[in-house]
Amino acid sequence: MVGAPSRVSARIGVRVASALAAAFVVAVALVATGVALVFLVGGALRDTLDAAELRAVIDSLLFYVLVAVPVLIVIVGLTTYLFIGRSLRPVEALRREAAAAVERGSGRPLPEVSAEDEVARLAETMNALLERLDEADGAHHRMAAAGHELRGPLAGLAGELGQIQRGSSVDRASIGALRGEVERLG
Repeated sequence: MVGAPSRVSARIGVRVASALAAAFVVAVALVATGVALVFLVGGALRDTLDAAELRAVIDSLLFYVLVAVPVLIVIVGLTTYLFIGRSLRPVEALRREAAAAVERGSGRPLPEVSAEDEVARLAETMNALLERLDEADGAHHRMAAAGHELRGPLAGLAGELGQIQRGSSVDRASIGALRGEVERLG
């Protein structure tokens, strides 16, 4: 579909929107507190300053509370988001590699991470998990192959036993052949 955002860009958009929404909530709380503070400071300064100076102090405090604080909060929020996004890039790369490894079903391990941190330990754990999944898959295939190899001899035994049950004559050679099949399977 042309013009449709990819899942990654949609996820990034949601992350940015939620970071901005959180910054907005904090800004509103700080602005409300700041406005109350401006009126308290203005009331306290009323006796010591003349009207023009008091108005200038209140106007500058309102500017800082209504404009500077919200802008600063948004800038800090976006900067934090960018730095956290940068620090989580190796985790996202590991997640993509693990998803691709599971999808292709190969035993190829995830790339080793050069750092000695949580991401490197996560990569080691994921590689161990993928190795165990490959071992389980191999065991499953071996069991399926063994079951397939048993079907032929068991079908032969079932046929022979069916003939015996229907009353056909049983000779020593037939019993010897049946015993040989059972011993071969055991």
